[in-house]
Amino acid sequence: MEEGLDIGVDHINYTKVFDHLEETRGIRVTRGSVHERIWDSQRDFQRELVVRAAEWQFEQSTAATLEAVSAVIGAADTSTHAGRDAGMKEAIRVGTRTNLDSVDEDDLWGLWQGITGAFTVSMAEAEELAPVVESVRRSYEALSDEFVALYGQITEALGWKLRDDLDLTGAELRRVVASIAAALADGLGFREKFTGTLTFEIPTGPHGEMQPWDHLGYSLWLMVTSAYTNPPD
Repeated sequence: MEEGLDIGVDHINYTKVFDHLEETRGIRVTRGSVHERIWDSQRDFQRELVVRAAEWQFEQSTAATLEAVSAVIGAADTSTHAGRDAGMKEAIRVGTRTNLDSVDEDDLWGLWQGITGAFTVSMAEAEELAPVVESVRRSYEALSDEFVALYGQITEALGWKLRDDLDLTGAELRRVVASIAAALADGLGFREKFTGTLTFEIPTGPHGEMQPWDHLGYSLWLMVTSAYTNPPD
């Protein structure tokens, strides 16, 4: 508790990286060519490794989610209230599972979560790690932007509207919903690494069939229905 966590990449030094470059790329780099020229110290080099890893973005998972949801939207009957309701349920159920499965397949996501978790313990205020904290902040902002765009496309395509009887409206409400959705995905995705996917079944199929829902999907369904409304026929 007193010492906190270290930068976490002390085992990755100049020698290991340069040996790796030469073995895999045929590129020979010497310590003298970078030390006090590109980085003032090996510590600076290690810190930049973390900064670059923390800049990871979520394009792959967003693309996979959009593809899966687009198929659901294409098959939905948006001409009726019941059809729009069923379409939104299925888009959320399928989309959230696709999103978590996609990021779980990306090794960088696990690394990114390790970085963000490590620096919430006690090192976030350390001046030398300010670039890492800033990099993580930019990643969170980019993720929120992705969710705002994604949910905007889904709700518009399915004909749902933002509620106008809440204290927050318009862009601000969209941003809050996206931020909560991203936080839920981040936290539940991390937990699934230890618990596995937790699901339950409810009768949401086209003819009342039982369908599996994970906790993220059902949470987002509750949130979407509290912030958006499905217009009557």
